[in-house]
Amino acid sequence: MKRFKQPGYSPLMIRLKVRLTEQKNNEGARKVDGEWVDCIKVSVVFIPVANDSPENKLFWDATPEGKIEFSSVNPGVLDELVMSREYYVDIMPAEEHLNLSM
Repeated sequence: MKRFKQPGYSPLMIRLKVRLTEQKNNEGARKVDGEWVDCIKVSVVFIPVANDSPENKLFWDATPEGKIEFSSVNPGVLDELVMSREYYVDIMPAEEHLNLSM
């Protein structure tokens, strides 16, 4: 975990480094044009990186255990994730005035 202060963006940001350890598909449902339709719900689990490189040791020293788990019913949104690959996760306060158009 690293803390960054970025003027003009957020007063606080915490960065985690994690590894994708699980990905599973389940039955789900989502609204399309106001109607509920069956779909695939993709669930993913990330855990903190191990103490296996100089950079990972810095993150591991701050966050040696835990888990981030979430699901998506948005088709394709998680297709680019690769099992066992490492990712950064940034945590910052949600500010209504920020325009984070995707």
